[in-house]
Amino acid sequence: MIIWSRKGWIVGVIALVALVLGQVVSGGQTADELSTVGLVAFRFLPLLVAGVACWFVGTKLNQAQQGNNFFFIPMQFWGAILPVLGLVMVFA
Repeated sequence: MIIWSRKGWIVGVIALVALVLGQVVSGGQTADELSTVGLVAFRFLPLLVAGVACWFVGTKLNQAQQGNNFFFIPMQFWGAILPVLGLVMVFA
């Protein structure tokens, strides 16, 4: 079950779009077919960009109206969480 409040759903959309674009750019290769550099380029970097986007969007939205959360976490904090998830995807 996905939980959000107000415009918190934007975090999921940004992360999903970033991961899909990373997969498209990689040519549909799986994690087993990619080198470490490829994993960093097509898994970590898209989530890093998504994290920066979530931080900016979340900061802007929460200045005007508090409570834009995704899984009870404010949007701008997902700016730090998404790159960490990208690192987990690279090294797991």
